[in-house]
Amino acid sequence: MSYFMTTPAYIRDNHLLREPQIEAYTTIYEHFNVRNSTEHALVVLPTGTGKTGLMAISPYEISNGRVLIITPQTVIRDSVLGSLDSADAKNFWLSTRVLNSYDELPSVIEYDKKLTNGILDQSDIVVLNYHKLQERLDSSLVKRVPSDYFDFIIIDEAHHAEARTWKKAIEYFNSAKVLKVTGTPFRSDGKKLMVKRYTHIALREQWRTDMLRV
Repeated sequence: MSYFMTTPAYIRDNHLLREPQIEAYTTIYEHFNVRNSTEHALVVLPTGTGKTGLMAISPYEISNGRVLIITPQTVIRDSVLGSLDSADAKNFWLSTRVLNSYDELPSVIEYDKKLTNGILDQSDIVVLNYHKLQERLDSSLVKRVPSDYFDFIIIDEAHHAEARTWKKAIEYFNSAKVLKVTGTPFRSDGKKLMVKRYTHIALREQWRTDMLRV
């Protein structure tokens, strides 16, 4: 059993989490665990409703292995790493009491070509900018690890997810569950993300959470 399956995380009745985060997590759980769907999930969360926090809680009870978080820009990558940094006083898991102690925190690393395979193997979450997935690079992550290395892939700012690099990486890690998180269902070029089926999940007066299966 993986870290995310054995570590008790306080999520569903946690009043320190935002309502959109809890409802989106519940829906993601049902998508992958109750329906046992192999389709990718896309969650649309409006700005300010806690997208990074959702990415932090979504692997618990869902991922049966290592997690890969892909970001489109270095600024976003650094923001995600900062929120998940165990040395940061504002660590998301501890500040929201999803986890109770430092000993319970997952091992989070930023992918770098200088990392040893041993460090990679000990990680629970790997965060990188999508450029480090390019096949033309000898240091590309897809050239260093087997296709079943990750059980759960989270793509931040998923309106960039039609980028060829990201699509190739998802095709390589083809056995992984895939969660795309974004504030808009439209790509950065203005086109709507390719959708096979749309499922409306929740609607609130203050916010909206949608899931699209793509």
